[in-house]
Amino acid sequence: MMMSRRRRGGRSEPPPLEKKTGEEGLQTRRTLERPPPSPSSSSPAVKKKRRTFWQNRRRMETREEEDQDPLFGREWSPGENDSENGLVRVVSYNILCESATKKYARELYPKQTRKDLQAETRIEKIFEDELKRLKPDVINLQEVEAKRFKQISKMMRKYEGYFVKRGKGKTDGVATFFRKSKFATATWSKKPTRVALDDDDDAFGLVLVLENRKNRSVVVTGNAHVLFAPKNGLVKLAQVKTILEAMESAKSIALSNSSSRVMKIFSLDGNFLPNSALYSFIEEGYFDKMSCNRRNMGGYLSEDSKKEKECYDEEDEEEEALVGGSFNESNLQSWNDVDDVNTHENVFNGSLITKLNTASGRMRSAYKKVLKEEPSWTSCHRKFVGTTDYIFFDESAAKVMRVLKTPNARQWNNNLHEKKTLPNRKYPSDHLSIVA
Repeated sequence: MMMSRRRRGGRSEPPPLEKKTGEEGLQTRRTLERPPPSPSSSSPAVKKKRRTFWQNRRRMETREEEDQDPLFGREWSPGENDSENGLVRVVSYNILCESATKKYARELYPKQTRKDLQAETRIEKIFEDELKRLKPDVINLQEVEAKRFKQISKMMRKYEGYFVKRGKGKTDGVATFFRKSKFATATWSKKPTRVALDDDDDAFGLVLVLENRKNRSVVVTGNAHVLFAPKNGLVKLAQVKTILEAMESAKSIALSNSSSRVMKIFSLDGNFLPNSALYSFIEEGYFDKMSCNRRNMGGYLSEDSKKEKECYDEEDEEEEALVGGSFNESNLQSWNDVDDVNTHENVFNGSLITKLNTASGRMRSAYKKVLKEEPSWTSCHRKFVGTTDYIFFDESAAKVMRVLKTPNARQWNNNLHEKKTLPNRKYPSDHLSIVA
């Protein structure tokens, strides 16, 4: 008979456990490793505490997802979905090029982390997350780095894309992608039109003619990134007029080659505000030199202000006083102050007035048509918050069904300009995507 061993002080030690093998041994080890259940673990108080813990954890996880989801808080306006073959979902998106993040890092993005500005992280979020969930038929992008276009094309395998590099030594450009299962380039217009001003090295946009594979309807899509510099109002006006005329010409050719409906869709980062002369020019097709100072075509200057609301102005530009916004000779004089009076002379052709060919219908803003006003903002960085991105459509051949609303001011603590700037871990660019 085995006697139990005794410790010092008279206490006995338990006999050693027999070594068990197989399933019996595994069960024994599990039993030893698991602490005995507490007699009070099933009490209502403990159950409530556990339930509260998991509820709070789920809330934190949900909040974390919301803080990083670029589409959270954005709702579709009331309207029809894209179940019909004739409907086209269009996205316009300035994705913020790397050269801008480097050049304006201290000026516009001083509070952003390195990860916020990292190109690879932002590109993955834009193309692998946001755009794939939006499922657009046509994507018009601005500020696409030339060296990134091939990488983006591989990520967008269901789309075919074209790229035009901006002139004047810029490293970025505009790119248009379309869903291959829905569209093909029109047989009479296989290649995109590279839109530039008088100098071929001054490209800023492209025009592409697409044909719907099912109903043979035609979409003439324009994509542009307009110059910001307020002093160069003539250049800005020339760019807008040039691409709109290129789109009108493409539509005329399409009408002569197709018996189906032909619509125009114009997406752009216009670098002008909704109350500007450039905005009115697109919708009304008419501009008079005496109606606006050349330095205020974008609407950034006020009568009492000498400073721009943006900071993309050229380094050699001087701050100049703005005289009036009504019809007056001072406005006219600002147009006569151009160094070279022959610069973009085709804009006015010696007249005080310039007009667009609106025979096939005027252009209207998709957001304004549906919401009765433009979004309160589509772009935000340290020195600017406002709307500069637009989707215009040809109201004679198309109608807008719905748009994706932008986040409201309350979601930005009512102080968007000071407390939150883009890009951040939620929004990968300093612009929002706009969708119609």
